[in-house]
Amino acid sequence: MKLYHGTSDEVVFRALSLGLEPRGKRPGNWEAAESRADCVYLTQLYAGYYADAARGAQWGILEIDTDKLDPTRLLPDENALEQAFRYHERDEPPGSPAQQIADALLAMDVAGRTAWFRERLPMFGDQWHASVRALGNCAYRGTVPPKAVTRAALYDPKSSRVTALCLDPKLDLMSVALARPRHEALTAWLMGGPLALEPFTTPAAEDAELVALAAQAQLGVRRLLRGTPA
Repeated sequence: MKLYHGTSDEVVFRALSLGLEPRGKRPGNWEAAESRADCVYLTQLYAGYYADAARGAQWGILEIDTDKLDPTRLLPDENALEQAFRYHERDEPPGSPAQQIADALLAMDVAGRTAWFRERLPMFGDQWHASVRALGNCAYRGTVPPKAVTRAALYDPKSSRVTALCLDPKLDLMSVALARPRHEALTAWLMGGPLALEPFTTPAAEDAELVALAAQAQLGVRRLLRGTPA
């Protein structure tokens, strides 16, 4: 499976030779959404969104081949686990340990449940595929080795309308399912491919608007550092 990591241009250049390291003691990109310090978070859909949060001079996008990673280190995203728990219909036997844990989690708010799953993420390693399907994201515990980086690209976020399209993800299960084709198309474009217009068409859209979108996208400043266009 090919997944992506959105970061700064500086980190991309370092990762090509040294690998992609977890943040460690460095602060995360979102104060209100803490991540595991020992994990690198990967996405199938939102590389541009996460690259923008890194606040680099340019967006840096790394493509990661999960077949070249240690499978025992792949983990789900804690937000996917929290949302799956919240919407899952439970039928645990009354009074069982599973029911007691569920009751304790239901008494927490979203932030508390997310933190609970984050602290115990390695317990749910077999759920990483489901996490990618549901929310588009997963995590890797430890450093992603350079051999797993199959493509890398830089993008100037001031250069095209694609930037605004990348910065509008709604990271809940229903929205991810509905918007997946659009974000797959945007990720493919960021990695050097043509912009597929089909996911952005609507019955009310004018052909001229779509042509203008495509033209603006192709003028965007992208530079492939490793690999070939999508």
